[in-house]
Amino acid sequence: MEVFVKEPSMDWMESARRHDSLNRDSKQGKEEWYPLQKLDLAKLKFEGANPAFITISELEAGFKNKKYFSKYLEAAQGVHSENVRSRLSVTDLSPEQQVDCLLDQAMDYNILSKMWSGWEPWM
Repeated sequence: MEVFVKEPSMDWMESARRHDSLNRDSKQGKEEWYPLQKLDLAKLKFEGANPAFITISELEAGFKNKKYFSKYLEAAQGVHSENVRSRLSVTDLSPEQQVDCLLDQAMDYNILSKMWSGWEPWM
């Protein structure tokens, strides 16, 4: 995966530029930031990290200064009584547990409604 750091995709470069323009006074707002962060997140996936934790890390990187950031975090974390992802640990999950978390995220109406403005649940 080192190739992504040395030869990042155009999408990653554009995202890094966008991040840099949003965080001009930040020290980490360099184009190298985004590919390295993506590699760190990929490593966490291989190590058994909870997908909700990875989602939260990505939200913190891109939306921390947004008005509704805390609501995004609540949606990503889930509700303990309703969501598998909030009941499991942050690390050392089995592949089966990671899949359960991913399915839990994929079927969560709260996340779906925030990620796609054209979602029409009544259809």
